[in-house]
Amino acid sequence: MPPNCGHSPDDPVKHYTNLSISNFLTGSGAIWGWDWHVPGSDNYLDPATWVDMMGYCNNEWIADYTYNAIRDQLISGNDPHPAQASTTLNAMLVVGSMPAYTDTVNLLPIQVLPNVTLPITPTVGSYAIVQYDSLGARLSSRAFNLPPASVLTDTLESRGRHFAELVPVAPGVKKVTIERANGARLFSVQAGLGAPQVTVNAPTPNSPRPGDLTVSWSASDPDSDPLNFSVAYSQDNGATWQTGYSAITHTLATFSLAHLPAGKNALFRVYASDGVHSAFGDSPTFAVPNHLPSLDLLSPQVGLTIVPTDTLELRASAADIDLGRLPDSAITWRSNRDGVLAHGPLAVISGLSAGSHIISASVDDGQGGVASKSVLVTVVKYREDLPPPASALLVDPPVILLDQPAGQLQAQISIFNQAGPNTPLAWTVASDAAWLKLDAASGTAPGRLGVTLDPTGLADGMHYATLTFTRADVNETVKVRVAALTGKTRLFMPVVRK
Repeated sequence: MPPNCGHSPDDPVKHYTNLSISNFLTGSGAIWGWDWHVPGSDNYLDPATWVDMMGYCNNEWIADYTYNAIRDQLISGNDPHPAQASTTLNAMLVVGSMPAYTDTVNLLPIQVLPNVTLPITPTVGSYAIVQYDSLGARLSSRAFNLPPASVLTDTLESRGRHFAELVPVAPGVKKVTIERANGARLFSVQAGLGAPQVTVNAPTPNSPRPGDLTVSWSASDPDSDPLNFSVAYSQDNGATWQTGYSAITHTLATFSLAHLPAGKNALFRVYASDGVHSAFGDSPTFAVPNHLPSLDLLSPQVGLTIVPTDTLELRASAADIDLGRLPDSAITWRSNRDGVLAHGPLAVISGLSAGSHIISASVDDGQGGVASKSVLVTVVKYREDLPPPASALLVDPPVILLDQPAGQLQAQISIFNQAGPNTPLAWTVASDAAWLKLDAASGTAPGRLGVTLDPTGLADGMHYATLTFTRADVNETVKVRVAALTGKTRLFMPVVRK
């Protein structure tokens, strides 16, 4: 691919070679993308053919350094754009969807949320949420936009384009409509005579709370309109909220205590809505105890044997339902022989002393919750003392891109035995797509397999296939994903979805 494409050579950002999304194109250090928006399954994006979004080339994705820069900016809170003027008031939460290329609106029951901070600056859009009084006079209009249908896949279009808008409540509102900017009315909902009432009956401060926690309530409406309910949870006496249930019609909801963030002054809030008018009731506060963090030890693998000069990757993933993201310093790596090795979810070390090591990763949430996992690693003094590697089928590359417009109709796949070239390993291969032609249906590792795209009868666009390699002696399979572009040349442009 071109060295600069559409980005300026004076760009101060240090990109990877050829603007790739990864500094390494193969091996354990390679970084692959994955995009579920692309039709097909397991859609990995090969760093050999996909470039960073700031390179302005074809096949754009996001490299780790661009992702980290955006993430760090968000965490820092240093917004480069000046804040808009805002005000705090009661607001309607209007949530719905519209199938692509239609004017059909599916609207959830409207909720009224108290003390919401909204920007004063009016928005501009192709649609509007309009409020009317009992005489049909327009009280207010709030514009909004939907994502353009052209950027959605067929699967997403069938589900609809979604919107969620906060709209200041207009005094005296009796009807809410969804309209086009030209005034064409697409949907309307009529308010009842008055707001409903709701009382939360459970839980109470003295409710037993092992396992599941039940929230129950009673509600009434002045003109007996059918009511819908939503249930929210706060771990901090109402400072922040998490929605647990939306648009339900029964008056009971169950929560798992293991999934509720801890708090000394936790409470539930139940919203009742007749479609426009809504009200809420709060439970008494109660305490939810601290949860242990969760920890997955991803590397090193069980039973690994190395020599002291080998590098050892330490990789773990930790999460905490109470705190959310844990700081890197919360994870500590230790050896029962050599003591503390490193801190953080990822570290690469070397120089372990010879002998058997119990390598443990522990995570501390700072609230008294500690979790740990360990694995046995053996370090031998000399490389000739290492055990021979076991037989395993290895296939490279794991993802192939065939491109008819570029004249790239063929590719080669290398098949290896992990035990080495002197240990033959028989294999078979099968394709789930008739347009992907194979040089052979079986072979022996080490070896190569040629694959060819046959575009005959295929529609223009992207097509996907999976090759499944199977060892002849044991039930071990390896899959290779194949993406094929057919038809005329297509230009990949960046898409930003709000």
